[in-house]
Amino acid sequence: MIGNKLILLLSIIVFLGMSAAAEHIPDTSAFKTEYQGRVTVIADINNWNPYLEVLGNLNGDSFELAYKHLQTGAYFRINKNLKIGAFYLLQQGVRHDDDWISLNPGWEWEDSTNRLEHNIKD
Repeated sequence: MIGNKLILLLSIIVFLGMSAAAEHIPDTSAFKTEYQGRVTVIADINNWNPYLEVLGNLNGDSFELAYKHLQTGAYFRINKNLKIGAFYLLQQGVRHDDDWISLNPGWEWEDSTNRLEHNIKD
């Protein structure tokens, strides 16, 4: 009986702590409307499938290109039912949790529109 009450009390403390820590998390979209465009090209050359994708997000208020994304790579068919692939992703304008900075008082997004990020995907 005491064990169940202790578990309940600890759960409430953890839940309240998580709620307090989450209060400063921002809304991910500072704009009311966003538009996204994507162009993808996939070819079929023997056992290879080269892949190219270009993606961009426009902010509806200012029509500013806020997020840009270029991904390229290829799939290779090992046998009839199995493919493997490797991809390179270059993106600009991505927001992360650590871009949310304190101004004392208040919070604000750090400008990340010109930051390039390189990722290798498999």
